[in-house]
Amino acid sequence: MTAGTSGERVDDSRSSEYRQAACDDLLAEQNCDSTSERVSLDEETDPDKDVLSEQSRSKAAKKRAATLRIIALICTCSLSIGSHYANYILGPLKSRMQREIGASHAEFGLLIAAYTLNSTWTPLVGGVLASRLGTTMTSILATGVIFLGQVILLIGDIWGDVRVMVLGLFVFGIGVSPLAVVQETIIVRFFKSHGLGVSMAFGLVAGKGSSFIAASTSYPLTKHFGGRAPFYVATSLAGLSVVVNLIYIACSKWLVDGAGAELEAPDIQEEAHRREDIDMSEAQALEKVAKKRHVDIRQVAKLGDAFWA
Repeated sequence: MTAGTSGERVDDSRSSEYRQAACDDLLAEQNCDSTSERVSLDEETDPDKDVLSEQSRSKAAKKRAATLRIIALICTCSLSIGSHYANYILGPLKSRMQREIGASHAEFGLLIAAYTLNSTWTPLVGGVLASRLGTTMTSILATGVIFLGQVILLIGDIWGDVRVMVLGLFVFGIGVSPLAVVQETIIVRFFKSHGLGVSMAFGLVAGKGSSFIAASTSYPLTKHFGGRAPFYVATSLAGLSVVVNLIYIACSKWLVDGAGAELEAPDIQEEAHRREDIDMSEAQALEKVAKKRHVDIRQVAKLGDAFWA
């Protein structure tokens, strides 16, 4: 056996131990909430597999978890670089678009409206998708839609067709708000008890910084590299966000288990499927826990007057 294979098996073992211990915690909470016989976590779980074991409390383990949380934060903040940059390139280019494309004030207003329209309902969709599919899958859907919309917008600018640009911004707007929901959910997942406020602030600074750079560089780019340069840059950054997202998806299990992040419904369902051949009752209990974490859009209508007031 090679050293690399041995290291991979050690990491897989640590990952499995964390997920097993975290799901055992969930089962213990489930049993405590029910009227059935309570199951003690200390009796059912091997001490070596306890998520609060002395090994996990060691300085090296804490340092490793903090490093993985920082990596996850960097990846999360990078997901919206392209969308934030693209948000603020149109304003400084209004006169250039009117001059070269012949866009009227009404058509320029339509461009902005096509983008902002989807911000009124897509956050709710993003929340539902994040609860059912998990943040990893929802994030790639959002960044993929943003990249597609930016490509259509670039094509519309090349063709000089305002209608195609409107379509691009409409598609672009579908993914922006769900991506924001996913970013906040990922940050809460990793930093719930580890400086959540600072982490959220860092994400806001990264987004606002991209917006400021876009507003301050879009017009100079047109002067030095041509009128379509800002659209090329925005599309490239949107593509970079997709690449970073794919990297995050490939490493998400390693990051979640190494940092001790909160498990999502898909993670719990995966552990439930793994336990089906071992203990069917535990698997069914975990399925119930995962189902409770799903958001049912039909339940929104049952919220009380205090919510709608």
